[in-house]
Amino acid sequence: MVKSAQTMCFEILEQSQGHLTKLVGESDVMLRVSPHVAEALRSTEREVMEEIEAYFGIGDNDPNPNLHQEQFDFAVV
Repeated sequence: MVKSAQTMCFEILEQSQGHLTKLVGESDVMLRVSPHVAEALRSTEREVMEEIEAYFGIGDNDPNPNLHQEQFDFAVV
């Protein structure tokens, strides 16, 4: 079974709360996700992306076709 894009959006939000507090103020942070998750964050799960943006200043996500739908990471740019 593969987790849905919507499920991954909420997992990203949950995990970002622990990981990103360490990166806040370091520099710009970009969220790297699969294209399906990126699409969900731009449309049906826009509220999740807005919450991540509000708390951590991440204003963009990078759809990466090499990432599996259940993979994501935060990159300092």
